[in-house]
Amino acid sequence: MSKVLVTFEKNWADEFDIYGFAVLEKAEWENAIESFKNATKYESYYFGTNEGWDPDQIEEEKDDWIDAWTAKDITDEEAAILLKLFPSYRKKVDYGDFISPKELVGE
Repeated sequence: MSKVLVTFEKNWADEFDIYGFAVLEKAEWENAIESFKNATKYESYYFGTNEGWDPDQIEEEKDDWIDAWTAKDITDEEAAILLKLFPSYRKKVDYGDFISPKELVGE
């Protein structure tokens, strides 16, 4: 299977830099970002005590959100090394404050 290393970096109100990364199957990533681009409804995303984005902000800043993610093709061997360096109980690499596009798409 083809894998991608997806990085995420976004600033909140010039106060916090939110960043993280995840290793995903390429098809999983493509489906997630496509769902985000085509969504008509978004979910709030909060971190910390009261910091975050509400659905209207996400919709207004949609292009900025899309630019916050960067995907790079990686080999299975590179993915295995990342899993070894950043172990997870889910057997997936997901590090830092990685915000997946799937988490923002409303039902």
